[in-house]
Amino acid sequence: MGVSGLLPVLRSVTDQVHVSKYAGRTVGVDAMGWLYKGATRAEWKAKAKKLIQEQDGEEDGRAVFAACMRAVSVTNEMVMKLIAVLRRMDITFYVAPYEADAQLAFLSRQKIVDVVISDDSDCVPYGVKTVLLKLTPDGWGSELKRRSLGANEELSFVGWTEEMVSR
Repeated sequence: MGVSGLLPVLRSVTDQVHVSKYAGRTVGVDAMGWLYKGATRAEWKAKAKKLIQEQDGEEDGRAVFAACMRAVSVTNEMVMKLIAVLRRMDITFYVAPYEADAQLAFLSRQKIVDVVISDDSDCVPYGVKTVLLKLTPDGWGSELKRRSLGANEELSFVGWTEEMVSR
C-alpha cells in the first residue's frame, strides 16, 4: 500500500541502480509483492477478456485493470510453494507475522540485511536504511538511502529526528 504521494516527493534523493550493485550482500525482499504481481500477471489476461466481454466490448483499460487487480489474491498454497522453493534452494527467509515492511525495517536497523527490495513506500517511515523500490523485470530500481533524506529538495527533512520521520 504505502504512504500516498511519498515516493514522488522523494524523487530528488533516489537513484536508478541495478540490483547487481548488491551482489554478495544480504537482501530482504517483500516477497508478497512479487507473489501478488505473479498472480496478477497469470490471471490478468483471462479476467480482462471476460470483463471486456461483460462491458459489451467497451475497452476502458484502466477500469479493466483495476477490476482485475481487485479480483486477484495470493493464496496460502502459493505462499507454501514459495517457501518450499526457498527451502530447496537453501535461502534463509522469515515469514513476517503481520506487516512485512515493519519486519524488514527491523532487519535493516539491526544490520541483518544490507538492502530491502519492496514496492511499498512504508519502508521509509518504518526506518529501512536502504530500499530498492519498484524493481523492474530487468533488474533496475529506485534506490533510496535513509541518510539522504536531509538532501531532499521538495520537502525538507533537515532537523527531523528518527521519531518525526517514523510517525
